This record gives sequence, structure tokens and C-alpha cells, in this order.
Amino acid sequence: MRAFWRQPRAQDGPKLPSMRLEWQAIFCALALMLFTVGAISALQARAGDRWVTTELTREAQDNARLFVHKFAEMTLASHDAAAEALTKITFEDPHIAFVLVTDLEGRVVAKRTRDPSAAESHRLATRCCAGRAPCETCTLVPIVGVNEHEGRAATVALWNADGTAFGHATLGIIDPAYTDARRDLARVALVAGLSVCAIATPFVAMGARRLALPLRRLALAAERLADGLSPEPIPLKGPLEIASVAHSFNRMASSLEEANAAILAINADLEHAVEQRTGELNRLNERLRVELAERAQFFRTISHDLGAPLRNTAGMLALLRRKHAERLPPDATERLDRIGACIELELDMIRDLLEVSRVGATEEHPERVESESVVDELRAAFEHDLRSKRIQLVVRRPLPTLHLERARLRQVLQNLLDNAIKYMGDSPKRFIDIVAWTDESGATFCVADTGPGIPHAEHESIFDMFRRASTATPDIKGSGVGLAAVKGIVERWGGTVHLDSDPGRGSRFVFTVPSERVVTTDAPGAASENRASSGGR
Repeated sequence: MRAFWRQPRAQDGPKLPSMRLEWQAIFCALALMLFTVGAISALQARAGDRWVTTELTREAQDNARLFVHKFAEMTLASHDAAAEALTKITFEDPHIAFVLVTDLEGRVVAKRTRDPSAAESHRLATRCCAGRAPCETCTLVPIVGVNEHEGRAATVALWNADGTAFGHATLGIIDPAYTDARRDLARVALVAGLSVCAIATPFVAMGARRLALPLRRLALAAERLADGLSPEPIPLKGPLEIASVAHSFNRMASSLEEANAAILAINADLEHAVEQRTGELNRLNERLRVELAERAQFFRTISHDLGAPLRNTAGMLALLRRKHAERLPPDATERLDRIGACIELELDMIRDLLEVSRVGATEEHPERVESESVVDELRAAFEHDLRSKRIQLVVRRPLPTLHLERARLRQVLQNLLDNAIKYMGDSPKRFIDIVAWTDESGATFCVADTGPGIPHAEHESIFDMFRRASTATPDIKGSGVGLAAVKGIVERWGGTVHLDSDPGRGSRFVFTVPSERVVTTDAPGAASENRASSGGR
């Protein structure tokens, strides 16, 4: 019974209505019928009440007029005796509850009471006729007797034989039949309403079920569709509106099934393509790993094979200088010095080449690095060169804390500082400025100098292997590998590096570190202040 009465509830969705549609339809129809029957019964009861009131009024008026007529026919010596005799005669009618005769002053001449409740009800409802002018019409007052039977009290004038009035007579008429008839009418209306509801309920239930059954089929089909299952086609039965909804639902279910089939096919093709691509990427990664290992081995072999003869040549050159330095002419000594310088340059280039080959070929071991401490170490290391060339190093603090290899960060900043010192030239303003700031994208470092600058055409090629700026003088030693190493290290971090420079206006090397490698950020306002101070110089 509860399964039929209650709607099924969704497990993980909003609560559904707690009553089925057919029961709601039945209750609404029954309520409408009850309202209609109640309204008809009320109208019927009102009409019956009007009929009862009319009949009671008519009976009270007739009895009052009969009383006056009998009183006029009697020729008694005394009015009081006549009134007493008439009250006795009047009580022969069982419907008369009481008789009250008063004179014009309101004094009671005669009084007979069969129903004290009716007399008391009349006394409370109205007063005696003292001071009332005699009239031909009856004055009617509702009264209530025992067992709550309703009635009417009629008051008429009493006249002498000479046409003068001497008092009033009041008769209380109560007929239980009218009250019982009113109650019977109400009872019949109630029984009729209940009978109509009882008879109509099965038919209303059948109609509601016929209306709700297609909707329930739609709900079950929608639940299957929501669970990813294919619902059965819904029969196109019932009213036109429900049949139209069923037709639209069938079309939607068919379209969704076709779309799901297409998606499954696409997913299958995509999974196959992903598997193929994953296999290709694995093969490429393995090939790249092998190539990196081979490249590292190649660079190590090359550096060893190239360095060994050069080191032997340097050793023999040193031995030759020690043994025959005094016997060699000056031009030979100069040539030997030039040979030694070339050998040293070649050895430096081999060492730089080997260092560049190690970038990306070895596993990274990141750690927490305070970039300020790295800059302080480099300031101490380059202190002699800075003092001898009268260069002022300005570090704008704070600098961010990073999560990377300390040696690699030191190598990047060292190469940039070394280039700035070596290529300072003869500029009257001799500054090197280090500044850094952080934002949502990560950390940005800038190493700016007041050197001769680099032409725009060389801003990209300056980071290639063994490339040097055209503004570099021949007396400046360098292999052209430092900036290539800087680019390789920064790009391995996931950052970028670029040059901002104009001839005669110095150079600004800017490199970035992604946000996932930044541990702390600058204090509020420090980043904008640092950028403004660096860009303005």
C-alpha cells in the first residue's frame, strides 16, 4: 500500500513529491465534488429553512387571528373572564406553547404556559406590549422551546365590541415537525454528498490512473536514460498532449542513443590513437635518453681526446721554455707565448663545451636556495675585478627564494656578472645592477650594466654556441659559451631568457623562473619599486 501511495525517491537527487499523481487527482476531484455537493446542500438547507420559517409564521398568524375572532364572539361581562376562558380554549391546540393576554398598560390579564422555555425565550427576545398602539398586523418574534424546537410568537390587538382596543394577545406556536424536517434535510444532504463521493471515487481513480500511467512510463524511461540505459519506446497512447510528449521523448532517446554510440566510437578511436601516441612518445623518450647519454659520452670523449694532445703540447712548450729560454731569440719567445695562449684558449673552450653538455644530461636535485646568499657569494668572488675596473655592483633587495639547484643558479648569475664585468668597456658610468621581482607567473631576474651595448640584430644569436657580440674587443678573453649555458639552464627550469640592449646604452639580461619554483614572494610594493629603479637607469 505504501508503494502505491508514495512516490519513489531519488537516491542522490532532489526530493520528489510524496504523493502519486493519481492520488492527487482523486483528492482534487473528491474535494471539488464535496464542495459542489456542500454548496447544493447549503442552498437546499437554506430553501428548507425559508419554507420552515414561512410555515411557522403562517401558523402563528392564523392562530393569533383565530384567537381574536373567538374573543370577539364571546359576550362575557368581564374582559378578564373572557381572556381566561380563551386561554383555556386555545390550549386545546398542542402546538401552542403559551398564551399571554395583557391590557393596554402592559399588565398581564391572563397567562397559560405549556412550554416554559418558549415563554422565557419570548420574554428575553421582546418586552410586553405596554404602551404599544393597537394594530391590525401581527408582530412576530422567533422563540425556542424545549429540545431546541424552533417556533414563532405572534402578538395581535384585542378589540371591544364598540371598536375600541383594550389589550394585546400573544400566542407562542412551536411545531417540532418543522424542526425535524430541517434536520432531515441536512441529514439527507450529507448522505447524498457521501454517496456521490463513494460512487464517483472508483471512476475518478480509473480516470486518474489512466492519466498518470503514461506519465509514470515517461518517468521510468527518463530514469533509465539518466542511468545510461536504453529505455523501451513509450506507446503513443492517452490524451493528445501526453502522446505528443511521449513522441518527443522517444525522438530524444533515439537521438541520445545515436549520440552515445558515436561518442563511444570516437572514444575507442581516441583511446587507440592515445595508445599509439603514448607508444611513440615512449620510444621517442627512450631514444632521446639514449641520445643524451651518447651526446654526453661524445662530449666527454671529445674533450678528453682534444684536451690530451693540447695538454701534452702545453707541457712540452713549458719544458722548452725552461731549457732553452735563454738561447731563444725574442721573436721565438713571443711566438711560444702566442702558442701557449692559443692552447689555453682551446682548453677553456673544451672545458666550457663539456660544461654545456652536462646541462640537461644529468638528473636535477632541487633544493631551497636563497638567491640573496648566492649573489653575496658572487660579490665576494668578483670583488677584485670590480675594484680594479672601478665598477659598482648594486643589488636591490629583497631577492626571492627559489626551489632549484644552487650550483645552476650560481652558474647563471656568475656567467651574466662575468660578461658584464669583461664587456664594461670605457663607459664613464660603470654600474652593474641586479634586481628581481615576483608576480603570479613566477620570479624575474634582471642583470643590467652600463657597457657598450649590443646591436638589435645580435639579440637572438648572442645565445648561440661560440658566438660573441660584435662590440667585444679582441683583447677580451672569452669562448662564447657562457650565454649558451645560461639559456640551456634557464630553459630547463621552464623559464625564458632574453636581451634588451641598444648600442651605447648598456645591456639588460632578463631571465624568468616559473611560479612552481618560487618559494617566497617579495614584500608588497618591493617589486614595482625594483622594476622602476632598474628600468629608469
